Amino acid sequence: IVIGNYIDARPLRPRFKPPVITPKINLKQQKGFVYMSDVTQGPGLKGYPQGVVKKLRIGAHHYRFGGNGDTYATGYDGGWDCKQIIGTVPVEADGSAFFEIPSNTPIFVQPLDEHGKALQTMRSWFVAMPGETVSCVGCHEPQNTVSPSRANAAAKKAPRKLEPWYGDARGFGFDQEVQPVLDRKCVGCHAGQPSEKTSRTLPDFRRKPADYRGNYSPAYNNLHPYVRRAGIEADYNMQKPGEWDADSSPLIQLLKKGHHGVELTEEEWSRLYTWIDFNVPYAPNWSQSHQKPSQDQINRRNQFKKLHAFIDDTNENIIPMPPQQEFVKPEHKTKTAANTPQLDGWPLSETVAKQQQAALKETELRFKLDDQTDIVFVGLFPPRILTDPRGTRLPRAREYSHARRWHPSGAGARR
Repeated sequence: IVIGNYIDARPLRPRFKPPVITPKINLKQQKGFVYMSDVTQGPGLKGYPQGVVKKLRIGAHHYRFGGNGDTYATGYDGGWDCKQIIGTVPVEADGSAFFEIPSNTPIFVQPLDEHGKALQTMRSWFVAMPGETVSCVGCHEPQNTVSPSRANAAAKKAPRKLEPWYGDARGFGFDQEVQPVLDRKCVGCHAGQPSEKTSRTLPDFRRKPADYRGNYSPAYNNLHPYVRRAGIEADYNMQKPGEWDADSSPLIQLLKKGHHGVELTEEEWSRLYTWIDFNVPYAPNWSQSHQKPSQDQINRRNQFKKLHAFIDDTNENIIPMPPQQEFVKPEHKTKTAANTPQLDGWPLSETVAKQQQAALKETELRFKLDDQTDIVFVGLFPPRILTDPRGTRLPRAREYSHARRWHPSGAGARR
């Protein structure tokens, strides 16, 4: 400054005016945009062909307030934070998608099959600024992956608007979203009464009383054990594609086998699938959990969201439980013999079965697992049929223990 003419700089030669960079955001908007090249690209959906993913479910995380370290506040062995259901968007035949999302919101994505079940889940989140377009190649692709140079089907269309999921975007709570399904299809038989066929008591799926004070409703406590999910302390690395498919849960398997004639509507299936895919949440927000924030915490969050993110936050507004639904008694349909395959010589008589087993070189293999446990394989003749249309299985290997007996598909099975 002392020596040179730095304060009043003068150009020595004419210069071109620098180009104006087009703004990437528009603060007047309250939405952003997401472009996905091909959802099947990347290891997240490895092995799935194009066309399997029909829609994307868009959810959002509603993070906890300071001082709340209870990992079970949102549900029992489920997610860390409250989940919100934003909506769904269609996926083009080539796997591409271009859609709107609410801006300044922590978004996660779940690719859905034709039945509305998640094939994978995004366990992190991303944000789009107002008016900003963010993009990705596919599902969990490496960060250095480059988008294809071709223009996919979604790129040739205007961004899709979010399709509402049975109502406006909201916090997903068990009492609000799943309990109505239990009211209509379950509580007529599952009301905590003794079973007519066994000595055990049937699970109680009735809605919680108005004066109930437990952390979770009795229905939630009785239903979540029938759902297979990752849980709080699951491996934080990317999960295998389809690892936590809803069909792997005993609840869904039981219903699909025609549990006493119970039939669900498309909406009822969707509610169960979404609850499972969201990791069995209970509370729709923190004010309706057993770890409630103070009103001052809520006010401060709302104040700063409005100031910095231009969001009028209503996440902590109480979401009431829907009115009691009328129970729909299932129709017990009699299965006809025409549904059973007919084979010559089937089922085998005991004499024929023993003759065919005797023809085998080895009729039994025994392996010692430890001092108390043996595993025994019994020889079977080559079967001609594995299952009938009802899903009845042929006999299979049994496992014995000198101290106790257990079956690999039952409680206590080793994994």
